[in-house]
Amino acid sequence: MDEVLKIVKARRCVRDFEKKEVPKATIDKLIDAILWAPSAGNLQSRKFFFISEQKIKNQLAVAALGQHFIAEAPLVVVGCTDRSISKTY
Repeated sequence: MDEVLKIVKARRCVRDFEKKEVPKATIDKLIDAILWAPSAGNLQSRKFFFISEQKIKNQLAVAALGQHFIAEAPLVVVGCTDRSISKTY
């Protein structure tokens, strides 16, 4: 438990991004982690979108109440829930 608390206290929020593309191998690892992550009842009622297109990142920044640092990230991962699946619970 102490280790978990240590990790939680050491977390940080990055809002200053390098101006370089995220390697495909890294994105593939993220996708693999998402696919293997547990979900309630193993329903997999979530969808993840990997956004690198600048126009869409700009729209996301506006939709996120003007958090424009979002548009500066080389890759934005948007997590959503599919309520048609999750309503089982």
